[in-house]
Amino acid sequence: MVPEPSSLPALRVAFVAGVSPGKWFHRWEERFPELPITSAMVDDAEQLAVIRDGRADIAFVRLPVDREGLHVIPLYEELPVVVAPKGHEIQAFDEVPLAEIEDELFEYDGGASERLDLVEGGAGLAILPMSVVRHFNRKELRYRPVTGVAEYAVGIAWRRDNESYAIQEF
Repeated sequence: MVPEPSSLPALRVAFVAGVSPGKWFHRWEERFPELPITSAMVDDAEQLAVIRDGRADIAFVRLPVDREGLHVIPLYEELPVVVAPKGHEIQAFDEVPLAEIEDELFEYDGGASERLDLVEGGAGLAILPMSVVRHFNRKELRYRPVTGVAEYAVGIAWRRDNESYAIQEF
């Protein structure tokens, strides 16, 4: 039985930078114009916390994630790119083998925007999903596809104990 629209709260959807949930939102609006949907972009570090603490009902996440207590469905994969400051030698290539740049990569567990700040500041090179680099569109940075690195997977996740009609339909 389908619940009455007035009894359903807005479906709260979170997504990480670079993920474009627009096509899912458009399909939702076509199928359920009476059921509101709200969305918010979150940092990669917060992608699961927003589901687990109830700030979002469902989230587009970068995989892999800790699946404990969650339903997770892989959706697609994204191309990894190496990001460098403007003028770096990677600009001369169509794609860059990982072995050629390994010594220039730096480790950083923070968000993508901060990682790009560090690259721009000369800390080294970073590997990120192409969609993230395009999302932030930094004029002082250049990127090229990198080979020898696994693609980034994107999926959708929600809590196992939240089996609402809206989530199931999404």
